[in-house]
Amino acid sequence: MKLKAKLSKLLSKFIILTSLYNSALGVWSGTIYLFMKHIHYSYTDINIFLAIFWVVTFFAELPSGILADIFGRINVFILSCITRSIGLFFLFFDTGNGYFLVISGILTALGDSFYSGTLDSWFVDKAKSIDKSYRLDHVFSITTTLSTALSLITGFIGAQLIANVSLGYPLLIGAILLLVPIPIAFGEKEDERREAVTVQNLKQAIIIGPKNWKRMKSIVKKNKSFLLLSLSFLPITLIVTGPYNQWQLFFSKGPKWWKQDGYWLGLIC
Repeated sequence: MKLKAKLSKLLSKFIILTSLYNSALGVWSGTIYLFMKHIHYSYTDINIFLAIFWVVTFFAELPSGILADIFGRINVFILSCITRSIGLFFLFFDTGNGYFLVISGILTALGDSFYSGTLDSWFVDKAKSIDKSYRLDHVFSITTTLSTALSLITGFIGAQLIANVSLGYPLLIGAILLLVPIPIAFGEKEDERREAVTVQNLKQAIIIGPKNWKRMKSIVKKNKSFLLLSLSFLPITLIVTGPYNQWQLFFSKGPKWWKQDGYWLGLIC
């Protein structure tokens, strides 16, 4: 019974941390490009922001797992909250000069990479340390469903209510909400197992990127069918990139019904 209580408490914390983080992202997800356009950034500027975000995310994904092993997954999660929050603050205070846009793109990308899989791994390790026979069958589906639902709700509130006051307020609220999970996460720092911080481990975190890149190149050369399969997805990726990233700008000028019933249609979908 004691094990069950511990696991229930752990699951509750996991759901709360995940939901808070995703809600902080959801509140501005429907208006961020409208805000950029509002402060006089062009479509080209917005795409540069996106390019910086995805390039930094790609290269930061590789060493982030090593950093989580060295410093602890909870510490890296806290770092994700802080860096992404600062990135949003930079964008909120941006006046259209471009420098803040670049800094925001880099910091939000680093925050995204640090978050990727961090909480999931922490939960699995902690649950297995409490009960090795603990089954994870429905944990992630339940957590994803709840956090996605909250993200949709906060997205609706951010776009329909808060953004009507000011397009910058959803970003500001999102930046503040990203700091809310930190006190909860701090309570889990002491119990987490992690590797000793050594110069060798830090060097490994730095050089792991080039090593993995060489390994991927070797795999691709040996497996031509995998390369062809990957390239087959490239056309559809290029086709949907524009609409996926700039749909807000299109529908903001669309028919009146999109501004009313369209929000509800989006929530239902």
